[in-house]
Amino acid sequence: MKYFLACLLTLLLVVPTSLRAADENVWFTPIPSETPSQLNPGDPILIYAKINNVIADPVTYVLAFTAGDKTIGTKVVTIAGYTGQDVSVQWTMPEVSTPVSATVAKATDKTKKELKALIGPIGSVTVGVAPKEIDIGPIKGWVGDMVSDLERFRLRQLKYFTARKELANEVLSRTTIKDVQDLLQPEPSVETATVSEVKVEKKDNGTTVGYLKLMYATIGKAFFAHKAVYFVAIILLGLVVIRLFFKLLFR
Repeated sequence: MKYFLACLLTLLLVVPTSLRAADENVWFTPIPSETPSQLNPGDPILIYAKINNVIADPVTYVLAFTAGDKTIGTKVVTIAGYTGQDVSVQWTMPEVSTPVSATVAKATDKTKKELKALIGPIGSVTVGVAPKEIDIGPIKGWVGDMVSDLERFRLRQLKYFTARKELANEVLSRTTIKDVQDLLQPEPSVETATVSEVKVEKKDNGTTVGYLKLMYATIGKAFFAHKAVYFVAIILLGLVVIRLFFKLLFR
């Protein structure tokens, strides 16, 4: 049974429906007017993020670029329905490698209604001068591709669970006090209840399911938001799978 659970967990975490994205969502380039042979710290660069509007109506996005806890630039763009756009901000090449993230901080439709489901991280890129590395052949490329794929999967899942949590909070916020009071009322006994009371079936209006969905989304968001915890879990899972493989091979 434990072997089956280990294999199932591997499929859920490591084999998503679409693991490999066609393009990077966030990247950086030199300023087009500047064509240095090699970027150095202090050189001007452009950091890009790709936004796809997946609904029919135009959406106005507020896009924030952050390096650590510091916001390095914001952009407001309106994108027509079912189209995409590359948005960029100017920055300078840092002295040390720095992760830069792009996030949709706000999204509104043409009526100024906020679309919370579209808010969330787009992706990240490490900006910095690449140090000279020892060539370790194709293994390095394979490992790098796998880590990049896992990171893209983590960011997609973080965006998904963030949207699910926002939706669950929005649904639960519409629960009235009367709904809660109805849930807390004791069931009428057969001896004291009237015929109409016996025929009425108590319903929780989806509140219980709503809280379960909120709990599920909160746990998922917390897990995928912590990069270190996510990769440690992947490594531990990999060790379990390797151990299982060798036990089955030499049994």
